Amino acid sequence: MSELQSLYATRFSEKDESKKNKLWIEICHYLKRFIPNDANIIVDVAAGYCDFINNIECGKSKYALDINPDVKRFALKEVNVFEGDVEDCIRGNFKDDSVSLFFMSNFLEHITKEKISSLLNEEYLKLKSGGGYLYLPQISSMLVVNTGISLTILHQLLKMRLLKSRSL
Repeated sequence: MSELQSLYATRFSEKDESKKNKLWIEICHYLKRFIPNDANIIVDVAAGYCDFINNIECGKSKYALDINPDVKRFALKEVNVFEGDVEDCIRGNFKDDSVSLFFMSNFLEHITKEKISSLLNEEYLKLKSGGGYLYLPQISSMLVVNTGISLTILHQLLKMRLLKSRSL
């Protein structure tokens, strides 16, 4: 078992998992208003426990990407799963101009500025016209810790990548 798998195996108790799922149902109910009705491909980048992608009620095709092999265990059966480096998963599994929405939660603060830029560039290539991003930063932090980028700068970086989208 890898270090990452060990972390996920012991992170939440069954009781906490149940509470967390109820919370994500409410979060997804709120976030649904930001997702176009005609969204056909929704991608949860660094899906972790698949809280978002399992609970969001939209999109014809839902995808969970994560480096943790246990993502397959967390995803519901209707969610397509790609395991590996998320940028490689995006590059190798989605056509240019095909994805309606990329979702990320509590992820960018764990990677370098260079990786953020590279990932957003890859996502931009795959994002269809009118598509968009939803990003939930780690609420407890006002800075993206590993990169030193403030959330305001991150917001501007995302806006620069949203030339195809009107949704930020």
